[in-house]
Amino acid sequence: MEEVLARFADDLARGDADAAADLFAEDAIYEEPPRFLFAGREAIRAFFRDFAARHSAARFIVLRSVADPERGLLAAEWEWRHLSASDQQERAFSGMSFIVFAGDRIASWRGLSISLTD
Repeated sequence: MEEVLARFADDLARGDADAAADLFAEDAIYEEPPRFLFAGREAIRAFFRDFAARHSAARFIVLRSVADPERGLLAAEWEWRHLSASDQQERAFSGMSFIVFAGDRIASWRGLSISLTD
């Protein structure tokens, strides 16, 4: 499970929205309350593509994680940094995600974050 999270971080750093979305199950849910809720891999893919088009120099850094492989559960604390294409300013967030797996794919991602730069 941590390997999938590491691939996710690498995919985002490369701006590869398709590879990041392919880590999710076809019927996955991705949410960042209260702002985002996407249902289905294709909706998640569209969100990641839009993000990649508007940001560069993305870095998703996993600070620590706790996994329960038998139940397919992963909790991760992370930092997320990127440059906004509109003003080239770095934005940084600190957060936590609760991830549920179905086999080797992400079935549910619920992330909560706070801005470190605004």
